[in-house]
Amino acid sequence: MNFRSFTIPKKKTGGPSSAAPKTVPVQQEPVEIHSDEGSPLTGKTGQTGRTTVNPPLDKGKGKMGEVGPDALEQLANDSPSRSSQLEEKLKRSEAHNRELQDLTIRQLEEMDNLSRMAGATQAEILRLKEENLKLMEDLDSKELEFPDRAKQWVGENLEETTRVITSIPEVTMEAFKFIYREPNGKEMVTQVGSYGFMSGQKRDLEATHAILAEQDSAFSADAYGLAPIPDEEPEPPFPLE
Repeated sequence: MNFRSFTIPKKKTGGPSSAAPKTVPVQQEPVEIHSDEGSPLTGKTGQTGRTTVNPPLDKGKGKMGEVGPDALEQLANDSPSRSSQLEEKLKRSEAHNRELQDLTIRQLEEMDNLSRMAGATQAEILRLKEENLKLMEDLDSKELEFPDRAKQWVGENLEETTRVITSIPEVTMEAFKFIYREPNGKEMVTQVGSYGFMSGQKRDLEATHAILAEQDSAFSADAYGLAPIPDEEPEPPFPLE
């Protein structure tokens, strides 16, 4: 829809007068409005479809939202510096991100190493537990078998055992005490003592008889109440050689 402008005719007054007020005409500009929606228009409308409105107060100024030449020039001057700053900031951000990625990778590797070490440590602990359990079982077994093995060793090493028992008088005395507590040991100790006593008695009787015979030519054991000298030497309970 097109509107054409028209000029309002000036009104003439009747007769000249110096005191009459003068009317200053305001320059009006035609505005062409294209409307497809048929919205109502305000102001006077002529037959041509144009309306006359007062010129805008901000004529010659930029519209709201538009960038003026001064702003464009300032933006053009500031663009290299701003671009450099943004580029430097981007580089720092990228370097920081790389550092974070490297740190994350190192931490993951460290966690993997720790996990492997933990697995190896756990396996070593299990192995040590198994070895300790085996040693404990062996120790219990040896403790149970020790008396029998000691008896066997003593029976197979009598000479060495005797040498140890008779190395110190106190040890010998303690050993004979234990021997005397056993039935066979008591009998053997008695036989050894009897043999020693009888061997000493024969020698003593021989010496006593010899001395008395020198002093008394009519010496007789019965007259002095002495036991006769045995004809044979007492036999030891075991071979002495």
